[in-house]
Formats: sequence, C-alpha cells, structure tokens
Amino acid sequence: RLAARTARRLGVGVVGMVNTQRYGTLASFSEQIAEQGLVGLVANTSRPEATVHGARIPFLGVNPVSFAFPTSDGAVSADMSTTLAPMGVLWEARRTGCPLPPGCFVDEDGAFTEDPDAARAAMVFGEHRGFALSLLIQVLTGSLFGFPMGEGVDSTWSTGYLFIALDPAFAGQGEGHRAANTGLVEAIGQAAAREGGSVRLPGQEGKDRAARARRSGRLALDEALYQRLRARADGDFTSD
Repeated sequence: RLAARTARRLGVGVVGMVNTQRYGTLASFSEQIAEQGLVGLVANTSRPEATVHGARIPFLGVNPVSFAFPTSDGAVSADMSTTLAPMGVLWEARRTGCPLPPGCFVDEDGAFTEDPDAARAAMVFGEHRGFALSLLIQVLTGSLFGFPMGEGVDSTWSTGYLFIALDPAFAGQGEGHRAANTGLVEAIGQAAAREGGSVRLPGQEGKDRAARARRSGRLALDEALYQRLRARADGDFTSD
C-alpha cells in the first residue's frame, strides 16, 4: 500500500521490508499493485540455498520475483523463483522420499543429484543469464536497504523484501496503458502454439486451476499433504 501511494504521488514507489515472513506466492502482492492501475514488482531474498554452474557451494538466495500489470480485464502476473525448482520441491521430496527432478539440485561437490538427502543447493536457471538476474534481485532485496545478504540471512526474519510500484500516468499515458496491455495480451492469446491451442500467459495455469476449484468447491490434494494439514489442524506443528 505504501509503494502504491508513493507511486501515485511521485510516479514510482520503492519500499523495502525486513523482520517479517510471508506465506504463499509473491503474486498476491504484485497483483494488488496492478489492480490499482499500476505496474508492480515484488521480490525477496532468502538464505543462501542456490548456486550456479561450476560452483560447489550455495551463495545466492532462491530469490523469487513477481511482476503484474493492469489490463482492461484485470491484472496479468508472473511469479517465479530464479532457480530451476523452488526449495519447496526439495522439502517435499525429503518428506516423501521421492527423487528430485533431474538437473535441478546439486550435492556438496556441485554434481547434479536426484537424492533429496544428498542435495545441498538449488541450481539457478539460465546459466549466466539467470545468475545475473538472481544477483540483481539479491542486491535489490539486500544492500539497497542495508538488509543482510548471503550468510547474513540466517532466518526468515532477516529476509529482505522489495516492493516497487510504477504509475504509467507519469509517462503521459493516462489510462491508455490498460488498453495497450489488453491488446498485447489478446495478440499473445491469438498466437498459435506449436502443438495446437494458444500460447499460455504466465500465471494462467494457476488462475485456471483456482477458478475450477472455486466452481466445484473442491481442491484435489495428495494424501501426504492432506495428512499434514490434518495434523496442523489438530495442533501438531512438528511432525510431517
């Protein structure tokens, strides 16, 4: 809210936050900014749990990022980590004993592993390009505000967050940017995918799944997740 209010006044609002913790995806925050007719970008760092090709130890955060922009039909958003797989995949694999997806995690020697107990770091996507993007997010959610980075991020409470809101009206666009964004989204929707159908927008699969769940009143869960939720509902916050 502070980022959006500042953007309305000055054209851009940049807010850093620490000593907090979120649950869920970053898109819920970037979409709140976009729903006000602004462009939103949200990111956070994390404990050093990610590495790059050729390195043996983790030194970057998983560094997720989300952006959203307004259209005439609502916000369009993207939400992703800068690693090939989020750390939640590793935690779930350790709970269930299932193998990790290939090529996403490395062991203490920097070799790819599918063994969740041997994995030490998540691999940043895109080789040097993903490394550069992750490094940018690390600085924006860290030293820009004097927040901890690297080994300094020792808990969820020392995790740094970034909220950016941009007001296109300050570029003389008025409300024209909504129509322009809508036209872009429609053009993407009309593009034929190689295997038939249309090109799917970032975040669209999750939104479609949520819409189906709301219509049916049901949400499919695997047995292990269901049992953990039941345990939490009974007050058990330690067992998996």
